[in-house]
Amino acid sequence: MQNAFMPESLAANAALYLLNLACYLLDRQVESLAKDFENNGGFTEKLYNIRKNRRGDKW
Repeated sequence: MQNAFMPESLAANAALYLLNLACYLLDRQVESLAKDFENNGGFTEKLYNIRKNRRGDKW
């Protein structure tokens, strides 16, 4: 007779749970980064704005 809570099945279920949680959190992070990129631009745009502001808009 097999027990539903044998150590192997507990370990497998825990691994699946952690994998699912990691995928969920990564999806949220990617969504957040995409929104930030849309609103604030990427590295190049930020660097351009910093340089432009330091020059005092001479260009």
